[in-house]
Amino acid sequence: AIAPSSGLFTYEVRAFCRDASGVVIEDPVTGSLAAGVARHLFSSQPNHAKQFMICQGRALGRRGEVHISQDEKGVIW
Repeated sequence: AIAPSSGLFTYEVRAFCRDASGVVIEDPVTGSLAAGVARHLFSSQPNHAKQFMICQGRALGRRGEVHISQDEKGVIW
């Protein structure tokens, strides 16, 4: 899930998956999710800022921060 955020963060994201028992769990910080969100935003919104921050894990009492940037060649970091 992705939603606009406030303060330092542009977006707040949440990642859910099933564990080995089939129970749905939430991953507190997922770099691959952040990279996928960034790829989607950069490709679907060409004028999107080339640097932004994503927060993840707040609903779990964790403070995950993912800093996203895209360089002049289009590589996402």
